Amino acid sequence: MINNFDNDFFNKNNRIKLCSIVLTGIMVASPFIVKGMVNKAIDDLDHHNEPAIVQEDSIIEEDTSRITIEYEGEYNKENGVIVIIEDKERKSDEEIEIVSIITPNADDPHCELPAGNYIIENYTNACEIEIDGQTDYTFTVNYQDGTIKSTNEQTNIHSHTR
Repeated sequence: MINNFDNDFFNKNNRIKLCSIVLTGIMVASPFIVKGMVNKAIDDLDHHNEPAIVQEDSIIEEDTSRITIEYEGEYNKENGVIVIIEDKERKSDEEIEIVSIITPNADDPHCELPAGNYIIENYTNACEIEIDGQTDYTFTVNYQDGTIKSTNEQTNIHSHTR
C-alpha cells in the first residue's frame, strides 16, 4: 500500500492543497465542458427554424398574397408609414386590430396576408382592397399627397379620404 500518505491532508491548515486539487480538476474538465457547449450552440444554429414537434394533422398551409408598397416623391413623414387593418364591422367601443405596418425604410417593404378584405391607409388616405390569397399586389404611395394607387390591373380600389 501507500506508506507515505499524509493522513492530515484534508484538515483546515491544508486548504491550499485542496484548492489546487479542485483547480486541477476544473482545468482537466474545462475543454470537455466547452466542447459540449459549442456543439450544443452549433446544433441549435443548424436547426433553429425546425419545429420541435411536427404534427402533420395540425399543419394547415394557408394561401397568402404578397402586398408590396413602393414610394414615390420626396420623403414626407406623415405619408410614409402604411397601416393595414382587416375590414370588418366593428362596434364604436371595439378596438381596431392592426394586421401589418410597412415603413419606407424597410429593406423589403411588404407583408403577406391571407384572403380577405383589408383597408390600407396612411395619415391622409385610405383604400379598401379585397385579396384573393393567390395574387401578389403592388401599391404606390405618393409622399406629397398621400395617395395610394394600385399598379395591378385586376384590383379595383375604392379610395376614401379622411
